[in-house]
Amino acid sequence: MKKPLIIFLLLSFAALIGRPLVVNAFRSSEATRRTSQATRELDASLAKIKAADEQRSQVEPDVQAQIDALKAKSSEAIADSQAMRAEAGTTLSEYEQIASGMTQAEVESILGKGEEISRVGIEGTPKTVMYQWTNADGGNMNVTLQGGEVVQKAQFGLK
Repeated sequence: MKKPLIIFLLLSFAALIGRPLVVNAFRSSEATRRTSQATRELDASLAKIKAADEQRSQVEPDVQAQIDALKAKSSEAIADSQAMRAEAGTTLSEYEQIASGMTQAEVESILGKGEEISRVGIEGTPKTVMYQWTNADGGNMNVTLQGGEVVQKAQFGLK
């Protein structure tokens, strides 16, 4: 009777020892499978990111070229507009639109940029600045701003 008991004990002990080994082996293979899957997913994500970067790097120069072309056209249009304005000169109608209290920006939106001919600034008082617009035929106008606002205007020979 001792043999069956010993065999039973040996089988029980083997089962106890083997069982954790089987579970650990299963857990290890499951972890390896999950790690492999996560690695494949990361590789796929990296490939997508690289592809997107390549597309962006191909598109960016085209977009930048378009932006540069638009800037150049805009600069040309502004220069053309300023040249036409200089040829046309200042009109009596534009002069009449200028009113006391207008800001320099408001004046320039009507007349364009004038030539600064005088600037006086005494400490404790607002700065006084005078701008002039002169036409090719000799007609001209002046605007005086004090503290950034029109306080006086004058014209000669505008049509």
